[in-house]
Amino acid sequence: MNQLLALSGPELVFGLVGAVGSDLGAVTRTLTAELERVRYRVEEIHVSSLLHQLDSYAHLGRRAFASEFDRIREHMKGGTDLRNRMGTGEVMAVLAISAIRQRRILRQPHLPQDEAGKQPLERTAFVIRSLKHPDEIQMLRYVYGGAFNVISTYMPRRDRVEELAATIAESRGETYTDRFRAQAEELIQIDEQEQNKLGQSVRDSFPCGDFFVDARSSERLQAGLARYVRLLFGHPFETPTRDEFAMFHAYAAALRSADLGRQVGVAVTNQDGSILAVGCNDVPKVGGGLYWSGESPDHRDFVKGVDSTSRFKRQLLAQALARLRDAGWRPPDNSPGDADSLLAAGMLNGTQIQNLLEFGRSVHAEMSALSEAAHRGIAVEHASMYTTTFPCHLCARHIISAGIRRVVYIEPYPKSLARELYEDMIDVDPCVARPDRVTFEPFVGVAPSIYTEMFRATDRKDSRGNAIAWIDGKAQPRLKRFVASYLLIEGGVLGNVLPVILARSAGSRVLEETSI
Repeated sequence: MNQLLALSGPELVFGLVGAVGSDLGAVTRTLTAELERVRYRVEEIHVSSLLHQLDSYAHLGRRAFASEFDRIREHMKGGTDLRNRMGTGEVMAVLAISAIRQRRILRQPHLPQDEAGKQPLERTAFVIRSLKHPDEIQMLRYVYGGAFNVISTYMPRRDRVEELAATIAESRGETYTDRFRAQAEELIQIDEQEQNKLGQSVRDSFPCGDFFVDARSSERLQAGLARYVRLLFGHPFETPTRDEFAMFHAYAAALRSADLGRQVGVAVTNQDGSILAVGCNDVPKVGGGLYWSGESPDHRDFVKGVDSTSRFKRQLLAQALARLRDAGWRPPDNSPGDADSLLAAGMLNGTQIQNLLEFGRSVHAEMSALSEAAHRGIAVEHASMYTTTFPCHLCARHIISAGIRRVVYIEPYPKSLARELYEDMIDVDPCVARPDRVTFEPFVGVAPSIYTEMFRATDRKDSRGNAIAWIDGKAQPRLKRFVASYLLIEGGVLGNVLPVILARSAGSRVLEETSI
């Protein structure tokens, strides 16, 4: 019987996510150097430049901008405009897929025209710089599966403001950067999350990362990416860090939650990294703890069929509107005057009434973990807390009171007012931890969603019991492909979606060729 063999040197795709002002150029250069160590060739794809191939946005590639501020802002507007034209957030990812197909065509001139671009390139990695919407990530994962890796780059906001202001100043031939800080802040605000749901949304894209890298220094960046590449290529002795181990437990705890809003998990550790307590967000059980699946009775919210917070928001708004009407107020013509219509129309999105947290029945994950520790008589003073989502301001007070000194998080939580309410007690993303503050810092390392895949041991010893030596020049990816089936999915996307993009944006010949 013939043995089915994996394809040698399968194609890999890397998507970079980083807020504007992050040095993704340094990330690309460092990643390229590390991939070259394992004998992979890198093809870099700039997503924003793909707009230039579409007739409606070709002027962005020809125009001489007055400054880097204008160039970045106009490309942001162009990407958002195209997503709105298409009515979907994945459109830039489709252009990136088209660019990958085009790179293959250029590298395969020896193949017949109908086959060029449809055969994988051996030991080739495509680096897509950069992704700005979670739908783009979802599309690329749909097409490339396990070959697609998202690298989210962390750099503190103040550093990004300074870097961006300096870049804008330099583009204008000036050296005084402070006068350009407002422009830098404007770009960062747009980049984080536009009001338009199809606009730029790095805030939602960043947590989708498979690996979170610290770009505050070239040393941290190089060490982080070198380790990630070693993990991707099966290094048998790369084991989890304390933070990765703890965040995986927090992630596992989150999966227990049946909350109608979101799943959040927390793990509390001592200074040695041992787990002291875990918790998730769900309705509390009489006698202590939370409900387990299969228990009876079960009073969780999904059993009742309603989120109490949403119900109380409607009631509070209806009460306020009734008082206003009793006082003689009338809604403007053609404007909804009832609570349900106002909420359904999205007219209150972004307001504090939509951010109310106080009326939920669920114990928050942070409170759940602290309650578990108290129930078991475990002290958490000087402990670290790992949470899949940035703590809300309600939990922040308990974190401070309990004596937690360090909080590590993945997802941001815009509703949280913790920074504003406790600015004299907590430091968010500080350069240096202060003994009189609780430190809140983003997670760096392997994402908990791929933890078991990355740290599952490969062969570690030979037949004589000797430790196997990992040699970068001979390493093979953990990913095993036996059939390049993703090329069929890629072709389907380009055949079905790309023509629509071209039609709605008066498309170009170059992109049309890749959809064949």
